[in-house]
Amino acid sequence: MSVPYYPMYPADFEADTSHLTLEEDGAYNRLLRLSWMTPGCSLPDDDAWIARRMRVDAETFERVVAPILSEFFERRGGRVRNRRLSREYEKADETYRKRSAAGKRGGRPKAIENNEEYDENCTT
Repeated sequence: MSVPYYPMYPADFEADTSHLTLEEDGAYNRLLRLSWMTPGCSLPDDDAWIARRMRVDAETFERVVAPILSEFFERRGGRVRNRRLSREYEKADETYRKRSAAGKRGGRPKAIENNEEYDENCTT
């Protein structure tokens, strides 16, 4: 399961993307979201696969998506990933797993500890 939330840093995003058109900005955002929800926070290095999930035709892919991929993503080992997004995913995933584990434990450890203390001190 992917982390269900996505950290967004508007000032950083604007600093890096202020030169993009509205269409390119939308494509970049969609690529980031798609990457976030794909296992490993990366996409297969397959333009047809990416175009299909981006819901664009070949002309739009070449005109809008391909330049965004070239500028903001790296292709390595058969995967396409955005370095910043990968770092943020790792941090968020670690936090999410810790919180999930803590939630699964609930109040049990403390309750068990309190019950054992109670039993030891009970004189009846």
